Amino acid sequence: MNSHVPRVQRLAREGRSKFKYTRVTGFVVVGTHGILMQEFLSRAKPKQKKHFSELRAELLALPEIEESLEIDELRGDWCPTYRVKGKDLAWVHFDQRLWVSLPLEPTFEKKVLQNENLDEAVLEQVKEAEEVGDVKLTTLELTSADGVSSVLSLLKLRHSFLST
Repeated sequence: MNSHVPRVQRLAREGRSKFKYTRVTGFVVVGTHGILMQEFLSRAKPKQKKHFSELRAELLALPEIEESLEIDELRGDWCPTYRVKGKDLAWVHFDQRLWVSLPLEPTFEKKVLQNENLDEAVLEQVKEAEEVGDVKLTTLELTSADGVSSVLSLLKLRHSFLST
């Protein structure tokens, strides 16, 4: 289990206002622009931190973006989460590699596969998306600046899809 869990549990018990507990995802950090995001990133590999920082800056520049640190209920790890109007945009995962997961609703998947402006590698990952429970998820690795750019193109498309 991630080392952030005991600290978050303690702060939540103390009634700190920026923490709340949800039954679905466990502890959720609301407003992660503070010390916890910095602490979380301090454990990331330098290259992962660089690529994530690029991705994060672009995402936070989009309108109506909500950022939080949450425990991924499938893997049990802490990860930055991005939402638009309360709907999942993406989850960013740090382990041996840096990767992003995002849900593919049927109408969004169709829109992605018809888009001629997306990178071929991104389209291949979308085609290989897996069913996880009642949700179809795709995962995309962030291994280079070009990879970040390709993933951002998909996330911006998803953002516009969720904003409507």
